[in-house]
Amino acid sequence: MLFAVLFILSARNFIGMGLLGEYIGRIYNDVRARPRYFIQRVINSQKDVSSVQEIEQ
Repeated sequence: MLFAVLFILSARNFIGMGLLGEYIGRIYNDVRARPRYFIQRVINSQKDVSSVQEIEQ
């Protein structure tokens, strides 16, 4: 009886660790694929200046 309880508890622990590992692995993959930063606005770009000049002419 003691071994049956021990096996059930260890199986529960292994399932919990597996679920936790799956969760952490998915978080890691999401974070790894994401860029480190986003460019909100480009200031003084040559492309922006030339496109503004074309529009003004």
